[in-house]
Amino acid sequence: MTEFGHLLGMLEPYVHQYGVAAVFLILTFESFGAPLPGESLLIVASILASRGDISYVALVLSAWAGSVVGDSIGYLIGRKFGRTCCGGTAARSD
Repeated sequence: MTEFGHLLGMLEPYVHQYGVAAVFLILTFESFGAPLPGESLLIVASILASRGDISYVALVLSAWAGSVVGDSIGYLIGRKFGRTCCGGTAARSD
């Protein structure tokens, strides 16, 4: 539990300083496939939004947009390079 508390304490300054832009970027890269603490970041940002430090509506919209953009980038990369990476063993669905 102390590791989680340390992680939350480490993420809070980023959300305070950069706001929902940090949430958008981190969730975009996490959805794209980078090993980033997206869920933990959302917990910290939710706590800050409940205290009124950041806008709840902006948080929800940036979290949604970051996730959709990251998933779309990952899909497009897989669509473009998937067969090359898998050596032609990937089944094509269309």
